[in-house]
Amino acid sequence: MVSSNNKGSYTTINAPGATSTELTGINIGGAVIGNYTDSKGEHGFIYNKGAYTSINAPGATSTDVVGINAIGQIVGNYTNGTGTHGFIYNKGAYTTITAAGATSTNVVGINAGGEVVGNYTNGVGSRGVSHGFVYDKGTITTISSAGASASGINDLGAVAGYSGAASSFLASAASPADMLPALSATGGGQPQPNAGRLALPDSTTAAMHGVVASVSPDLPMHVVPAHHG
Repeated sequence: MVSSNNKGSYTTINAPGATSTELTGINIGGAVIGNYTDSKGEHGFIYNKGAYTSINAPGATSTDVVGINAIGQIVGNYTNGTGTHGFIYNKGAYTTITAAGATSTNVVGINAGGEVVGNYTNGVGSRGVSHGFVYDKGTITTISSAGASASGINDLGAVAGYSGAASSFLASAASPADMLPALSATGGGQPQPNAGRLALPDSTTAAMHGVVASVSPDLPMHVVPAHHG
């Protein structure tokens, strides 16, 4: 369901033929993305101006979409006979994102500049090691710390993520190997980015509080602790 606060109205969204429908994102132009299940499996879709378009990566047994940017580029993940892969869907064309040597690759977000973040795994089962990455113009760059997982990217190119059970990090898409020192997160949780500010767990108390990371094109990234009151 999509609500329009300025008009006080709601629009119900059910993909045609679906037994279930879930929404995963909306962009500034009002294009909505999500996933639906029918008798053939799981599919992604975009709903724009009253029209549904299914998103099924070529050769996939299942497809799910996770993000859309301001210009309508969509990212998601699909499964086929060789494993799990990320993809970009742009004006009807699919671009697969698979990290070299990975047993699985999953994308989690895309910003207005088309920079994609995600995670890939090397190895199988308990021997598998997760790595965060940034994908930009056909190139995958690994976030430096082994075990680090990216959770999102904002339009300024700041990447938020977490490493281990209780620490968080920030990195720049321009140089993802250079992370800010990890922040201990006593309460656990994952940082979530938005337009220029990123909320992370606070290490100063056992309770969960936010801190805000501010990113400026002219200044180095820095973390500004939230005030507790």
